[in-house]
Formats: sequence, structure tokens, C-alpha cells
Amino acid sequence: MGPLRKKFYVLLMKKGYLQIDFLFVILGFFLLFSFTYFQYLDRSDQYYEYQEAKEKKIQLAYICDLLVSTSGEPKNWEDGMLSDTVFFGLKQQNSSLLDINKTSIFFNDSNYLLIYSKINFSSIFYVNLKNSSGGILESIGENPIDPSLSTYEFCFTQNDSSLIILEVGMWE
Repeated sequence: MGPLRKKFYVLLMKKGYLQIDFLFVILGFFLLFSFTYFQYLDRSDQYYEYQEAKEKKIQLAYICDLLVSTSGEPKNWEDGMLSDTVFFGLKQQNSSLLDINKTSIFFNDSNYLLIYSKINFSSIFYVNLKNSSGGILESIGENPIDPSLSTYEFCFTQNDSSLIILEVGMWE
């Protein structure tokens, strides 16, 4: 090492230039680590929201299926006390058609809180009975102002004369 180079090297060491390079490496590492950590947090929140929405859809599909494919428990729940009903079903006994009497009792607005407590949702729920063109025939609960805020499922069934769509949904 020549004398000029030696003086320059000593000058660099005295001024702390090598320490500044080391600080830039440390700063770069922390920036990279922070970016990776916040990306992980963001992705885990998105995954949690996806899982939560998926669980809601499964629960709604189950309730929708119970309503249109069973006559409920007990089978003649519309004749007794609704508070004694284990679960509601809108189908006629020994038939694949909707029972008009059960449907009118189920969609009576005064029964909303009782049905809400039986279904055991933590969100606001609604049930719409629609004709095949999408017009609402019966409704219980509060429909969301913006449909994008709700999670819902559809079931298809029939009454005496036409195809019926049952929509079960919930929203915050």
C-alpha cells in the first residue's frame, strides 16, 4: 500500500465513511423486514376476511336448504307455539311444495325476533321469497340498502303453480 493510499484510507476511517455504509446496510435490512412484515399482516387480514365470508356462506346455504327441503321440527310447527319450534321448514309434509300456511306464518314480521334467536346470527339477517322473475313475494328482516354489503345464498323450490326463489342473507 502506497503512502498516498494509506493516508486516504486513514482519512476515510477517521471521517466514519465505512460506518455510514454499515448504517445504510442496517437501514436497508430494517426497511425490507418492515415491508415484508406489513405485507404479511395485510395478507393475513385478507385471508381472515375471506374465511369469515366463506363460513357465513356455508351457514346461509345450510339454513336455506333447511327452509326449502324440510317441513321443520316439529313437522306441524305452524299449529303450535313458535317458541317450541326447533327449526323452521317451509315444505309441506310428504310433498316437495311450499306450504302456504307455514310461509305466511314464517314471513309475519312479528316473528322476526323469535326466528332471529332460533337461527342465532350475530348479524342482521333477512329472508326474501321471490318469484322466478325476481320480484319479492314475501320478506322478513331488513334488506340492506346496498346489496354489496350483504352475504346471501339462494335456494330454488316451487309452490303449486311456479318456481320460487328463497334468498337468505345477512349483513352488518
